[in-house]
Amino acid sequence: TAVFCSRAIETTSSNPELVAASVIKSREIYIENLVAFFSAIDVEGKGTITLRDFERALKDKELSAHLRALELDPSDAWTLFKLIDTDKS
Repeated sequence: TAVFCSRAIETTSSNPELVAASVIKSREIYIENLVAFFSAIDVEGKGTITLRDFERALKDKELSAHLRALELDPSDAWTLFKLIDTDKS
């Protein structure tokens, strides 16, 4: 089994098309998880979140864990919120 896994990794890493497909798939999954995170914050289902909603999410253990699973720490999350805050509210 280890030999099979090793060969599979070697084959994948030497094939640029497979590497590109893997990168694209990983990005798609990350975006889906990020959307799920923000959807969980939008408890009213308005399609928007406020700074207050976001602050509550950072204090929520489950949502904070989701954020960490996305490899974002709170300071990164604040930066992200500022970047996507279209109306600066």
